[in-house]
Amino acid sequence: MLRCVLPELITTINNWRQFCIDEFNVLPDYQEKQIGSKMLTYVTDAMKQQDINRMFLITGGAQAARFYQHNGFEVSTEGTMMELVLNDLFLSLDK
Repeated sequence: MLRCVLPELITTINNWRQFCIDEFNVLPDYQEKQIGSKMLTYVTDAMKQQDINRMFLITGGAQAARFYQHNGFEVSTEGTMMELVLNDLFLSLDK
């Protein structure tokens, strides 16, 4: 129903302790039932207890962005997501 991967991705930069959410998913059949919001609140409370100053993530899609904004996240202006494709498995499988 819920997949949440929260490895130790706590970094300290300029005295700010930050936490990166790596994966956070609720299966489609269980979405719109407040499950994701409750789990995110649990994680947020746990991070506050560890003196984390900021949580961040990279998300894709308008629905996911709305979910995070509804739960207090804001679009960051502190960076740009970039990628370099070294070996695109999906393109390789099409050939």
